[in-house]
Amino acid sequence: MRRLVFRRRLPAEFANAFLYVSAAAGLRYIFRPMANVDPPLLMAAHTLVRKGEVIWDIGANVGLFSLAAAVCAGGRGQVIAFEPDGWTAQLLRRTRRAQPIASAPITVDPLRLRGRFR
Repeated sequence: MRRLVFRRRLPAEFANAFLYVSAAAGLRYIFRPMANVDPPLLMAAHTLVRKGEVIWDIGANVGLFSLAAAVCAGGRGQVIAFEPDGWTAQLLRRTRRAQPIASAPITVDPLRLRGRFR
C-alpha cells in the first residue's frame, strides 16, 4: 500500500494546500473528505496558530497538522515536523515542496531515536 500515494487538498480555510498521503499512513486519508479526517486537529491549528509563530509537530505522520499550521503561521512563521518513519518523512517532504511561498516553511526532521529511554 505504500506505493500508492494520493494528492489531497486541505479545506478552503487552509488555502486548499496540497497534502500527499498514503493508505499505509491510514485509510482515513484516502476515503474521507479531508475536513473529516481529523476535525479536532484542524480546529486546533486554526484556533491556536497565529501568524509568525514557530510550531513543533512531534510525530507528524503525513503532516496534516504541520501543513495546516504552516498555512496559519504564514510566510513569517516556521513549522518543524519530527517524524521517525523515513518513508512517511519522505511524503512530508514531498508535501513541503508542493506548497506556495505564502505558507510557513516546513522543516522535516526524521528524528532517529538511538539508545533506550530510562
